[in-house]
Amino acid sequence: MRLGDVVEAVITLRAYERAVEDVVVVDLLPAGFALEREAPTGTLNTQAVEARGDRLIAFADVAPGRDQTLTYRLRAVAAGSFAVPAPYAQAMYAPATTARG
Repeated sequence: MRLGDVVEAVITLRAYERAVEDVVVVDLLPAGFALEREAPTGTLNTQAVEARGDRLIAFADVAPGRDQTLTYRLRAVAAGSFAVPAPYAQAMYAPATTARG
């Protein structure tokens, strides 16, 4: 990857038995990357999305029985080798309901 290259990040969520409401999805950005200014897309029913300097945070309801995606773009802004942290999700009012990518 070269400085200035753009990559697409895709997070896939699935609720297996029942819908999960009020889910927060957090994707920490790898060092050396910045979020593009365009809005995330995908099939996940998001109520709000926050773009911060080091992470993307989405608030959503996850319907049961099908994969739902959240897609956004990142730009390489620094040269080097960087680790990619795993995204995670948690039901805000049922904290025992969690997932990690």
